[in-house]
Amino acid sequence: MKKPETTTRPNGTVRCAIYTRKSSEEGLEEEFNSLRAQREACEAFINSQRHQGWVCLSAAYDDGGFSGATLDRPALRQLLADVTAGRVDTVVVYKIDRLTRSLADFAKIVEILDARGASWQRWPRGDVERYPLQQMAQMFAAHEAVGNHQPPKGDWRSASVQVLIAQERQRSLLWRPQRFWVGARSTFGEDRAQRGSMSRTPRGYDVEQARRFSDTTIAYYDQFARAFWNGTRHHDVSQNYAAFLDAIEGDPPYSILDLGCGPGRDLIHFRSLGHEAVGLDGSQQFVAMARSHSQCEVLHQDFLAMQLRESRFDGIFANASLFHVPSQELQRVLLELFQTLKPRGVLFSSNPRGNNEEGFTDDRYACFFDLDTWRDYVTSAGFEEVRHYYRPPGLPRHKQPWLATIWRKA
Repeated sequence: MKKPETTTRPNGTVRCAIYTRKSSEEGLEEEFNSLRAQREACEAFINSQRHQGWVCLSAAYDDGGFSGATLDRPALRQLLADVTAGRVDTVVVYKIDRLTRSLADFAKIVEILDARGASWQRWPRGDVERYPLQQMAQMFAAHEAVGNHQPPKGDWRSASVQVLIAQERQRSLLWRPQRFWVGARSTFGEDRAQRGSMSRTPRGYDVEQARRFSDTTIAYYDQFARAFWNGTRHHDVSQNYAAFLDAIEGDPPYSILDLGCGPGRDLIHFRSLGHEAVGLDGSQQFVAMARSHSQCEVLHQDFLAMQLRESRFDGIFANASLFHVPSQELQRVLLELFQTLKPRGVLFSSNPRGNNEEGFTDDRYACFFDLDTWRDYVTSAGFEEVRHYYRPPGLPRHKQPWLATIWRKA
């Protein structure tokens, strides 16, 4: 059987329509909201395929405040009408459940796509993967009890309009139907169902493997630096600021290292209070953004290859950063942080907690420790615990995925 060709117009262009959806209206009033974040991720994918003639249509198919349990959505209706009218060649979504959460409705959409008579194909790994609709349909098993629903008859491998799921993977652009974080609200590490493939018994790895873990994670942040900034710049971490600064002894201003400073949000805050704030990050994009946003000194260093002066800082603020360090390297990294603190200096750390899982999730290396395991690592490096708490505040424990801990150089 001849492999189907990519759907293109006679002039070689592939007209791409982006569909976005958010179930609730919460946060849609913000300048950078979930719909915009989804669109930016899909635009990045389309731009990566310009050499194939792909162009992004200007029409916005955005359903804000509409459930995926029904097809009765204005933007989706317009999109399917444009597909039927032949104005769209490719539909791009960032996650399959943005399109629909119902297998039965998915079958209806497939019928509309199939009516155009074009093709669906998978490209080789390492470039861009396009998954057959049959494989995509299997994903709905996680969203609903299928019951008597049956896939539509016919060849699920063909559809006139290709529905592509955007997923950045490591250094290349690999697009697949799986969970994808785009920055409007980072839930990284909060969904424990995503940790099923992670190990609770860390396997040994050599220095080169650890470097690759770090490089892959840094590459992810380089790729999505702007979306990360737009999505996290207004996050309320005032509880962490207060806990950290209150623990530092002596009179301000303090010398502070923002470890894993990202685009510079926390540097801006500390500098505004008159402290001497220095950032450190492995992402070149983050470093450039942090320098521009904060006007602070920012070191471009990998956590696994830091060069820090001894007894330099009064405090280290590691907000959502140290959990990226592989457990095998963690003791050494913590010892280096211990050495760069002044006597009785303070280390603040906030990490997504877990049951000691370790490995790649969302294409970033992560360790999700419970309190006892994390405490063992940090105290072994010479720190004494000041206090700990769970975040966000005011919620039951099972809805507090973040563990914040404060430590003093003994």
